Amino acid sequence: MSLVPFDDELLIEPVGFNNLGNTCYFNSIIQCLLSCTSLFRKIAELAKQEKYRFDKDHKFIYKLFKLYMLQNTANKMASLVDLYKELLSISNERIDNVKLSAGGQQDAHETLMIIFDQFDKIPEIKALFGNRYSTIIKCSKCGSHSEPVLVNDMLMKITNPSIKYPSLNKYLYQNIDILEAGYTCANCKDKSAKIRRHKLLTLGTIISVVFNKYDGNKKNIEFPKRLIFKNSSQENINYKLIAQCEHVGSNRGGHYYAICNRKNGVKQLNDSNVSPSSFGNNKESYIVFYHFINKEQAENLQ
Repeated sequence: MSLVPFDDELLIEPVGFNNLGNTCYFNSIIQCLLSCTSLFRKIAELAKQEKYRFDKDHKFIYKLFKLYMLQNTANKMASLVDLYKELLSISNERIDNVKLSAGGQQDAHETLMIIFDQFDKIPEIKALFGNRYSTIIKCSKCGSHSEPVLVNDMLMKITNPSIKYPSLNKYLYQNIDILEAGYTCANCKDKSAKIRRHKLLTLGTIISVVFNKYDGNKKNIEFPKRLIFKNSSQENINYKLIAQCEHVGSNRGGHYYAICNRKNGVKQLNDSNVSPSSFGNNKESYIVFYHFINKEQAENLQ
């Protein structure tokens, strides 16, 4: 699937969302997704083809698109409430421990993963966020490597919160982490911690990155407003920052808000409050979203 450029014409007006009772986590993630212009272009294309019965089989996606279309109407809040109830219903049907509860503060990262599970059911939408890695595990005792495993990841995770620009670009391309004890080396049968290496193979149209903020030190997280990768022909593949999900507080509680691209500029969307803002690094940044831009758009950013 070819990458779809960001489309300024599809940006919506800046509109705040009322807090429905500790729903700042939900409001902030939805505001970030509303910045992803290619997502709504794709949903509209698929709806016209009648390839999927969104209103019957993919209700969350259907209601998200409905909210996008109703942003500047009196029906906005009714649509938001309907979308929130659908998310809670989906969460309650999960068999894992990632569940949301009405009225309780939740984690925006877990909320996004539940939403991505819905996107995962539509190949054309999954491909927009689909980043593919090759992963190998190296035994620290005997030095042998596992066979490469291909991993599709809609959300890239930064396990080292102190990483600095321009290292973020390099980190997303190739990084290592420690696989805790539990993996058994096929060669020497050792079960101690191993080194796991990830190498990026293909990119999606939208890159979402979550930072591990809660390791005991809440540090200033640095990330660029633009990411540049190279394709096999050594041509630039450009992405620009389009949304930030921010969190003030600790892992025990706090408040979420969003900083997003909107039709008349970058705005802070703090529940129902809307104010001018700008993208940038700070201690509150939790999840960031980048969108592919074409060569002409990239030149205009310079």
